[in-house]
Amino acid sequence: MEKKDTRREKDQEIKDYKKRERDRAISLVKQWSDIELKDYIQPTRTGTPKGDPIGFSHKKYQAAHLMILHPQALKIKDIAKITETSEGVLRVWRVEKEFKKSIEEFGILVASRITDIIETIVDSIENKESAIFSDGEIILKPKNKQIQKNKFKKNFTLKFQNIPVDSVDNLHSLSMILLGLLPFFNSSVIGPFAKWMKKSIDSSGTSSYAGLIYPSLAEYALKEASVYDIESLRKWETKPEVLEITKMILNSNIDFLVNPEIWKLYDPKKIQETAESLKKLITNKLELFAQFAQ
Repeated sequence: MEKKDTRREKDQEIKDYKKRERDRAISLVKQWSDIELKDYIQPTRTGTPKGDPIGFSHKKYQAAHLMILHPQALKIKDIAKITETSEGVLRVWRVEKEFKKSIEEFGILVASRITDIIETIVDSIENKESAIFSDGEIILKPKNKQIQKNKFKKNFTLKFQNIPVDSVDNLHSLSMILLGLLPFFNSSVIGPFAKWMKKSIDSSGTSSYAGLIYPSLAEYALKEASVYDIESLRKWETKPEVLEITKMILNSNIDFLVNPEIWKLYDPKKIQETAESLKKLITNKLELFAQFAQ
């Protein structure tokens, strides 16, 4: 009975987490859609030749933006309700060439914003800067230099709790918040994101800090998309390819820690943080496999 109760509790914990992430993904897309449409002037029939398309209304653009969450996070009826449009009209829009193009373009935009945030944070750590993500701004503070605001200020609105990312754990906190949203996007976002992740991993060597971060972020992103209860978590963690990724992450961290050149490049605090992160990873994996064995 105790084992069943533990499983139910774990399942509920995962379910609650997924709901929070779904709500966060919807909120994020709404925020970024509002930014894109803030200065948009809705076209009118006046001055448009008869027979020519008028162009997108505000609602139509908003619907196209929200479609990047369909069907993973939002159903057609949900999008219709948010945009105050009928489901019938929305179904007609869905098959239009220009509407599909708008979905694709916004998906690429969202993917690029997510990857730019992650890339900026990883680079800030790599370059021994401290960074604070606050009220839509990524603020970088290089050592012995004045604070400079990142160029993405205008577009990066994320109403999350302020997270300083000048340590390994906090870097993962913010990056994983973003990665946790990925399962709720469709291929319009996932496609560009996957290409970026592969390129980032391929271009990062094991002797760099980025070489440690990107493989673990990729593994986490895939896990987020595959796990929805304790049984799916067990299946995920015991997949041969996932075990290989885990070994790669462990080996990359160990290679980083034992490389004498790294000791020259990074201060002792950074080395210690990496060691602590590795210890936490190993402990978490062992505890997880112990649960599976029960």
